Amino acid sequence: MTTRRCIRTSTNGAEIAENEILSHRSREVGFFNLLNGINSQMLEGFRIVKNKIYARDSRGVGGGNLGNNFNGGFTFLLVLIALVLLLGLLGFAYYLTSTKSEMSRLTILISYGGRWVDSRYENFKAKGVLVSNTITLKELQKQVYDIVNVDPNDYEITMIAMYETMKSAWPVEIADDDDVRAFIFQSRLSSSKIPLCITLEETNLGGSPQAP
Repeated sequence: MTTRRCIRTSTNGAEIAENEILSHRSREVGFFNLLNGINSQMLEGFRIVKNKIYARDSRGVGGGNLGNNFNGGFTFLLVLIALVLLLGLLGFAYYLTSTKSEMSRLTILISYGGRWVDSRYENFKAKGVLVSNTITLKELQKQVYDIVNVDPNDYEITMIAMYETMKSAWPVEIADDDDVRAFIFQSRLSSSKIPLCITLEETNLGGSPQAP
């Protein structure tokens, strides 16, 4: 391997310029260990321009350890900053995902085990349930069957949403997917929980459900 090295100064600072390196079957071809151990202040203003490296069957071709060890603490600081930024981005992504997930669900109030008396549902139990904003009628019915703990083959359920008006509660049956969407929408708008009152009809005995 043959080299011609030139380090010169100019009005714009020091230059490593017009160097030629010819190499054949060599290791670590380039400016290896050049300026090794020099501190960061001595490296300020250095420019590397118009240098040529001709290498054949060689490896490690390039700038090598140019300025090696001039500021190990600075390198550590860069790695630390990159790690902090990465952790921050991961945390922010998790926050966005969690927030989006929470915004896609809401808690509804299921009232069951009571009786209708003068359009009022009395002596009932209540349970809060977390549901999706896009829940369907069948999915909601399954949730209710699980809560009241009855067999769907033996009982038919009627779900009545009690919407608050200026003077009284307004009972509305939840009978299809449109009713469910309206119930979810109103539940998100309301400052208080809208109770979903459940009535059971035992289908095997042919009984009649209680009317609100």
